[in-house]
Amino acid sequence: MDTQFDMSEAMEWFDYLRSCGRKENTINSYRKNLIQMFRCLDEAGRSYRAAEITTDDILYLRNTMTTKEEVTHSYLRTLAGLVIYHTGKDVVKQTALLWNRETRERIFVEPDEWVTMYKIANPLGRMVLMLGGYMGLRRAEMCSIKDEDIRGDRMTIHGKGHGEQGFVQTARIPQPVMEEIKRYRKHKKLFPNSGDGFLLQNINPTERKLSRVAPSTLSNMMTQLAKDAGVEATCHGLRRMFATTLYFKVDCDTASLKSLMRHADVSTTFKCYIDAYDLQEREAVDRLSEYMSDMLKGTTGSD
Repeated sequence: MDTQFDMSEAMEWFDYLRSCGRKENTINSYRKNLIQMFRCLDEAGRSYRAAEITTDDILYLRNTMTTKEEVTHSYLRTLAGLVIYHTGKDVVKQTALLWNRETRERIFVEPDEWVTMYKIANPLGRMVLMLGGYMGLRRAEMCSIKDEDIRGDRMTIHGKGHGEQGFVQTARIPQPVMEEIKRYRKHKKLFPNSGDGFLLQNINPTERKLSRVAPSTLSNMMTQLAKDAGVEATCHGLRRMFATTLYFKVDCDTASLKSLMRHADVSTTFKCYIDAYDLQEREAVDRLSEYMSDMLKGTTGSD
């Protein structure tokens, strides 16, 4: 820890986060972010006390920090969390900063691309596609599922949820996913199991024994599967497909959508999962293109 700064306010906030179930890796990341910003404020003669941080300080940090915009945004949200805890005020939101969404590429998987990948996927890949496409699970949530978390048609999900139910929530398992789980468990019986109890297992190439899958393994697997299918896809892209399909194709109401996505605030759902991929606009442009093309039929081009 950097002893140059008084971290007492931060330590109090960290203790609160621990009580809410935040992991130490996350808290260590927050600590590093805060030290970086404290140093920047201190060098400019500005206070880093929670009650004294103003929107002007936020603008100063935004314009001074040399990190990429999405990284700077993450840093400032960390600082906002500290200030909110001690004062109840969200100084970052009050600053009304406009962030360039296009700096972070968001990949969306379309249903037909999902089908293409499913047709060529191995059993583990199919299981991931079902958990992402039918239930909107994050890759870390997938990797955390234990056999004991599945009871009847309900699944206990250990994830990022910061709503009233905290980190642990339950969700209904759609019937197609249940059928996939049965097929996948049957497949796993072909190999010696490590006995760790996790649903998703990977084959150790040297021992030919199953062991728990890491999130990075799922990412690499999805990258290769997408390449083999000739599409662009990520694990989180499956979650975005889940959200957009619910909203545009199933007419899911916003309250249910928020709950199914396990978001604390529905604005997160629309900002990062719906608004960034406006399917209706795309379809409108396609219809316009078709209409204009029909008008051109029968005409001859000019030199």
